Amino acid sequence: MHQALAEALLEEMERDESIFVWGEAVKSKYTFDSPRLVEKFPNRFFNLPIAEAAIVGISVGASLLGMRPVVDLAFNDLCLRAMDEICNQAAKIRFFSGGQTRPCLVIKTEYSIPFSPQQSQFLEGLFMHTPGIRIAVPSNPADAKGLMKTALRGVDPVLFFEERRLRGPVLAGSGTIPFGEATVVREGSDITVVTYSAMTQVALEVAKQLEGEVSIEVVDLRTLNPLDGKTIVNSVRKTGRMVTVEQGCRTCGVGAELASVVMEQCFDSIKRPVERVAAEDSTFPATKALGKYVTLGAKQIAAAIKRSIGSA
Repeated sequence: MHQALAEALLEEMERDESIFVWGEAVKSKYTFDSPRLVEKFPNRFFNLPIAEAAIVGISVGASLLGMRPVVDLAFNDLCLRAMDEICNQAAKIRFFSGGQTRPCLVIKTEYSIPFSPQQSQFLEGLFMHTPGIRIAVPSNPADAKGLMKTALRGVDPVLFFEERRLRGPVLAGSGTIPFGEATVVREGSDITVVTYSAMTQVALEVAKQLEGEVSIEVVDLRTLNPLDGKTIVNSVRKTGRMVTVEQGCRTCGVGAELASVVMEQCFDSIKRPVERVAAEDSTFPATKALGKYVTLGAKQIAAAIKRSIGSA
């Protein structure tokens, strides 16, 4: 994943001199595969103090002066320390100015488990509730590269969620991927599974395991804002059933919005209530031994599919 994002940055920094990178340990090998980028662009990478509110705040200011900051906040949990700067400043300046001023910045952050209770959250649903913030949630390195290139050329602030466990090939010279365009990564006729990020790969594994028993269509959202409701609706109208899958907590999560879209636009087509697979409304345990009880996997997705089909 780091290599894919490094390739996107390399290509876009060569194209646009206004792009620079700063944040927490951005010169380390763990961020954007950055040592080779730092060597090529020594004056455009900056390690800053661990002060998330200040980092995002000065990034908003820099973007208003014509620069394109790429901010690295390491864990997505650290975005909570810059909520005012993200949700009250970056997200709203476009509206304050009637569209005359738009902060063009990318905040790249990571999530995954297991870590500590304070570093194992999935907060994308929280920011999905904030108008003005674009949200990218790639499920593979190739999409990560294309979405990052789009983010770096866009006119809105972007929260880019990187799932650090993802692996896969990246095609040389790949282009941009438009925001708001989900993709059907597996065709099916019996049920639709809508998901994103790492859960897309798990959903594909389940679809393969249940092949011959259930025909599963898997929709990878790729972005949450804008959300591609059209692709979801078309799929559910075809299959008549839907399971949503996310790693975040269930209450007011991404799946709730997806279920609402389907109920509003597919009520005459859906055969069974929407099944939602999500984490329990609980913090992640402090001990790894308990982590398995709140970590989602193929078992939970398969069970939800079977319930919806009626074979559970």
